[in-house]
Amino acid sequence: MPERCVAARCDNIADPAKGVSMHRIPFLNSENATAQRRTKKWIDFVLARRKNWEPGKTSSLCSMRSWFERARFLRSLKILKKFGF
Repeated sequence: MPERCVAARCDNIADPAKGVSMHRIPFLNSENATAQRRTKKWIDFVLARRKNWEPGKTSSLCSMRSWFERARFLRSLKILKKFGF
């Protein structure tokens, strides 16, 4: 079963022909404090629009919507946007 985007009102799946890639929630179940903060940021991002959602080991966001932005310090790096959709 293909991974689907977990964002509200989005059901994209990975499709290289259309340029759609999936990005899993990083460091899920990690013990590292820094990793836990990053994971919480991703989970809170999804929860801002999807109440009562719980992440699973394959929970992912797609690259097609505007969930990510280019990092100011390294333009080739994409980072998760703030909560302003």
